Amino acid sequence: MANIIRSPKSCGKWDDNELIAYNITVTAVPSQQFFPQGTDVPLTAAGLDPALATADSYSISDFACQLLITLGFEEHRYRVCRRLEIPLEICDDIRKFAEISLGLQDLGSTEMVPLLQMNKTQIGRSNVEAHMISAAIAAYQFNNSMRQEKGLHPLDAMTMPLPLSDAVISCQYPSARTEVLKCEVASDCKGGMEALEYRLVALQYYVAFKSLAKSHWEKFIP
Repeated sequence: MANIIRSPKSCGKWDDNELIAYNITVTAVPSQQFFPQGTDVPLTAAGLDPALATADSYSISDFACQLLITLGFEEHRYRVCRRLEIPLEICDDIRKFAEISLGLQDLGSTEMVPLLQMNKTQIGRSNVEAHMISAAIAAYQFNNSMRQEKGLHPLDAMTMPLPLSDAVISCQYPSARTEVLKCEVASDCKGGMEALEYRLVALQYYVAFKSLAKSHWEKFIP
């Protein structure tokens, strides 16, 4: 796939072609395998207002923001922030960017983790995955840039591995494949979080996801 045409694109323009061009695969994993052994899933989102789970008056971003705050993603210096825009260096172009719908930001260091990626102008599950992956690459570049400004060493892996980020910057096909795992929630409901029936099922996994995500982000955001 090294001969695939690559061009500088902001995250909102990524699709399956970019995933192929940068040797990225997305693998659906059953929840029992996605979470660490011994994790009790599905879980109940304790303290969650039932009206929040069923109300259709919320926008998806409002709903997701309130959900993450209710589940305790905001603690110490961490804050759930909306509509973050960070640069994405791609194909030697520094003018591209990632628009992150929701992110977890460390107010003490300005480092951040993308939590939600939305773009209503693009339809399709594959586009959503490509947008989120490219946002994670942008976050990796952004966080390392912040570290270097403070005199800290850049990290080899964060939200994404260094070789993948380097390949995106230089517009090259990386020899090492990057496999992104996603949790597959068993449900007969159609649609995503905008579908109330599916939302009730998916919410049961959010508590477990917070613990798993925190175990990763604490490695680079102390």
